[in-house]
Amino acid sequence: MVRINHRTWILLAALGVFGAIGFYVAYHRGRSLWHPLWVRLVSGSSRVEDRLREIERAQPELVGQTFSGLTLIAYKDPGALEVWREGRLWESHPFTARSGKPGPKRQQGDGQIPEGIYTVAGLNPDSSYHLSLRVSYPNADDQERARAAGIVDPGGDIYIHGKDASIGCIAIGDRAIERVFYAAAKCGGTIPIVIAPCRNPSQAATYAANRALYDGLAAKIAALTRLTRSAP
Repeated sequence: MVRINHRTWILLAALGVFGAIGFYVAYHRGRSLWHPLWVRLVSGSSRVEDRLREIERAQPELVGQTFSGLTLIAYKDPGALEVWREGRLWESHPFTARSGKPGPKRQQGDGQIPEGIYTVAGLNPDSSYHLSLRVSYPNADDQERARAAGIVDPGGDIYIHGKDASIGCIAIGDRAIERVFYAAAKCGGTIPIVIAPCRNPSQAATYAANRALYDGLAAKIAALTRLTRSAP
């Protein structure tokens, strides 16, 4: 019979603790990487059309609606995602989680939600956060800003998604992301996404440091919403 001394027991216990911590971190922090692969292995890759049918069963009022001229406008303060159709506000969904602080995203790992003018770069029906829309961050301005600051990696993998967790992404909950995902899938074509620090960027606390960016955001928002603003 092999006897194990107390030092060996301490070493085994330490390995167990560190292993448990490592598993916990990998499970939660790496969910966006491993969960889609797990879904594909277990049930096969979900097609967008499959998810649209599921959404139609859960929210039949969406069936038959027209979603041309779609635009998404996100305000970090107060934390709301507006969905516009042909220049008219369709719905507004509150953030269910947020991260970072006022100001644009600078680099990988800073936890910032970006600020700028983007597009929907893709739909993910197998998202680990229920459903998601990929944001085309970084854009040319983000890349230039990073180069000027000597930043090698400005980051990426920014999404609008469900659930209630955020590390630089915009979370709006499962029911809301179903509606936005459905609208984006039915729209087709290029879908602009404007992410602003607040409803009036010129009054943002970080305006002085981001004057050109915020003036551009204000002009873009005004142009996209002009139909409603000028309506009687």
